[in-house]
Amino acid sequence: MKTEMPDSQAATPTYGELYGTSVPSVRARRSGRVPGSSGVAPESLPSEPLDAIVFGRLVALESGAPGFLAELLAEFESGVDRRMAALRDALRASDAEALAFAAHSLRGSCGTVGALRMAALANHLEYGKPTRTQRRTLVGQLETEWAAVRSALDEVRSRD
Repeated sequence: MKTEMPDSQAATPTYGELYGTSVPSVRARRSGRVPGSSGVAPESLPSEPLDAIVFGRLVALESGAPGFLAELLAEFESGVDRRMAALRDALRASDAEALAFAAHSLRGSCGTVGALRMAALANHLEYGKPTRTQRRTLVGQLETEWAAVRSALDEVRSRD
């Protein structure tokens, strides 16, 4: 039994149709871009590990909800540690699907706290169709960037 799609969805290509892969559940927006595929190269982003505007907004929320930022950052750090381990495991197993899933989760978490370089690297790992060698390089770059982000978060904590 075939169901008809509304006209607005029928004209919207899937990610797989756009990029020649088999990820049919992700639909491109009207712009033709998949959600999260900014196309921004990590090297074109600011050199700071944490974006001052995004992180500043989180700091501002702390005044209305004391303890919010500490709780968010603790969850962020443990989540990134888990996702980085998942990336390494997927890389070792040559599991592209698990690698993309971990990269997707990492991208969202990093974007939330303003770790935009990490988010861009994870985005490229998820959507950029990197080769095996490029995947290894990207995971290495994510490890390096994670050390910088963690150091920046430690610095923020030391000011309090």
